[in-house]
Amino acid sequence: MWKVFYITLLALIFTKSSVVLEEERGKASVSELADKIQVLDDTLYTTITSLPAGCGAQFLADVRSFNELLRQMVEMVHADKSGTKAALDTIITRGHPRFLDTPFNNEEKKRILDNFNWTLDDLDLLYADRITAYTYWTDLLLLKNDDFQREP
Repeated sequence: MWKVFYITLLALIFTKSSVVLEEERGKASVSELADKIQVLDDTLYTTITSLPAGCGAQFLADVRSFNELLRQMVEMVHADKSGTKAALDTIITRGHPRFLDTPFNNEEKKRILDNFNWTLDDLDLLYADRITAYTYWTDLLLLKNDDFQREP
């Protein structure tokens, strides 16, 4: 009888530990995602402000990766607002994505086209990706303020 009791007790302790570890792993992944968003935003900002020659394709790929990270964050926060609050607060406190601050006047457009060896179609892709980034960023703001009304 005592053997059954101890085995049951050990099973309960192990199960509780597994649940706690899974919860911690989930929180860590949200925190890691927030860190990746910050690092990639810094990279994008450096690239768009310095416009290194020939880096246009990589820049567009990085913008798309950034948008995917933002999308994942929106989904995670939407699924578990209380468990992701700290990571969301960190992202929101830092401010909106810096690479979106880049002015797109005619002079800057010309520099982007020349340095990245882009066509106007490439620039249109960047515009579309910027709109996507703004949309996900707005979603995060709305989630923080409990105003989110749509499915992510």
